[in-house]
Amino acid sequence: MSVVLLTNNPLLRAHLSDNPWLTVVEAGPQVVRALTADPEAAREVICAFFDTDAKPVVAAARDCIHKGWKLLHHPLYGNYRPHQQPYRSLALESPAPQNSEPDLFSLNLIEEALLVYNNNKALAPAEAPTSLLDACALLDYELMRLPLEQSGVISREDTPFAAPGQGKHCS
Repeated sequence: MSVVLLTNNPLLRAHLSDNPWLTVVEAGPQVVRALTADPEAAREVICAFFDTDAKPVVAAARDCIHKGWKLLHHPLYGNYRPHQQPYRSLALESPAPQNSEPDLFSLNLIEEALLVYNNNKALAPAEAPTSLLDACALLDYELMRLPLEQSGVISREDTPFAAPGQGKHCS
């Protein structure tokens, strides 16, 4: 099984970029950096980091779902609207080898999320008060912690804000 993480959260970007088993594989017009796990590993992890508001993250997830990928959590987790939360992270798992049909449940969820984003102005990180950005990044990270642990992207001990001697630190 492969996992793809789509995010515009700089906390996740910093946290995952510190992992030595991740290497850069591509970059695109809105994707700042994409990383993948060591090809020798049993599970491939692809992380695409966006340098934009959250709407392209949701749109990229929709494109993956049309290719058979499946959401690992609700795309509007935390019940924050686009004008309230500048960061959005989505985790998806690869389709079964014999299936390239869209997962209808995931497709329904992502289309509803896109409707929310299309009907509301998304708060871009550059437009948000700086006093809000760290809290929003941490909130997004914490809401993503369980799906990321369950999919093997991070371990339970990994944390970007641990006390000295506990977990992992990110700068």
